[in-house]
Parts: sequence; C-alpha cells; structure tokens
Amino acid sequence: MTIQIDDLRAKRTQKAIQDALIELLYQKPYEKITAQDIVQTAMINRSTFYRYYFSKDDLLGKMIEEVRQTYRSALKNRFNAEQDRIVGSTADLTHQERRLLLALFKVRTPKHDFYQEMHTLTKSHFLAYASQKSPHQNWDYHADSYATLFLHGAMYFLQKNQDISESELVQSWEQIVDLLKAE
Repeated sequence: MTIQIDDLRAKRTQKAIQDALIELLYQKPYEKITAQDIVQTAMINRSTFYRYYFSKDDLLGKMIEEVRQTYRSALKNRFNAEQDRIVGSTADLTHQERRLLLALFKVRTPKHDFYQEMHTLTKSHFLAYASQKSPHQNWDYHADSYATLFLHGAMYFLQKNQDISESELVQSWEQIVDLLKAE
C-alpha cells in the first residue's frame, strides 16, 4: 500500500512541477525562468524538484519527449500506408494539453526548440508517405511546406481556442490556391 501511495504522490508532484513550468511560460520567456521560480510556483522544496529533475532543461526535455512520443504515434497513424483517412483534430485535445502545446511552442533555445522538433517530425513522416505513394518525385519541398503549413495552422487555431481538423486545414489551403488561380 505504501508503494502505491508514494507512486501517486510522485506523480502528483511531477504534475505540479510540470504545471508550474507551463504557468511560468505564460508569464515570461523560458530563458528568464529559474529552477527557483518553478519550485515556488509548484509550492515544493528545492530538493523535491531535484529528486525528479537535474535542471529546468531536464524538466523541459522530458515534457517535450512525452509530447513528441504522442505526436510521433499520431503521425504514424496519419501516414499509415493502408489508411488514407485523415485522423485527429484540435478538438481531440483537452484544455490542459492545449495549454501545454502553446507553452512549449514558445520555447526556442539552442537546446530545446519544440516547434523545430515538431516540424522535423511532421516533415519526415510526410516525406516517407509521399515517397511511398510516388517514389520518383522529389518531395522535399512539399514535405517542408506541409509541415510548415500544418504546424502554423495548428498553432493559429490553438491560440484562437478553436477546433480544426486536418481535413479542414487542407480545405483552407485549397481555398488559397483557388483564389490565386482565379486571376
């Protein structure tokens, strides 16, 4: 029984620490946040913070890795060769997940650049998918454009607290192309 209680306490403490970093990212740039700021916001002892994380960079890295794994899995499902259906939307995200993503998108340091990591993942999955569908075409530009447009669209609608699916994003891109072709 003690192990389960301790495990639950550890999870709650880690969540409080992560929530503190998210809250602080809404208040000031990552570079200005200190471990002490996180400790005070989470209302924990400094030693408790260091029991779970080596530094604020370690904390951020673990948070990014968790999102990266979830996103990688979603991309894998999205670009599954047998599945041409578009999956997922911002409506699938909880309020807390939205706050987390928007906070992480603010972080752009030499060590941690969440946007660039998500861009690289999106581009590589699109490139693999497109190359499989049409192997004789160079898809690099298309993959880079898709990743940029997709992430920008996701960020835009997350910031507006609006829901959008990938298919709706694609429709809006088609409207832009149609408008430009109209001349």
